[in-house]
Amino acid sequence: MGKRKAVAITLTLIAFGYAGAAVFYSYLIGPNLNFPYLCPVCPEILSLGSPLGKFIGRTIALGTVNAIVLAAGGWGIIAVVVGLKTLVHRQGGDLHNE
Repeated sequence: MGKRKAVAITLTLIAFGYAGAAVFYSYLIGPNLNFPYLCPVCPEILSLGSPLGKFIGRTIALGTVNAIVLAAGGWGIIAVVVGLKTLVHRQGGDLHNE
């Protein structure tokens, strides 16, 4: 996998992490699009402050945590898939040599 593709995948996973947090806390600024699986690390927090301020703060803070978890999980899945493809390819090559 090339460096550009790896960077693109990482940035996409990070964007999804922040977007998930933004959707999770969207009820603070109007639309209630809450779907709890989009941000598994985002808790419901009771606090004082303006809704917009809470939305921005929570999206940045917990979106960062969500982005880290999503990027790590995504790359973990990619590593497993690539590892399995390599293993299958090697075993297939061994069968043709016998």
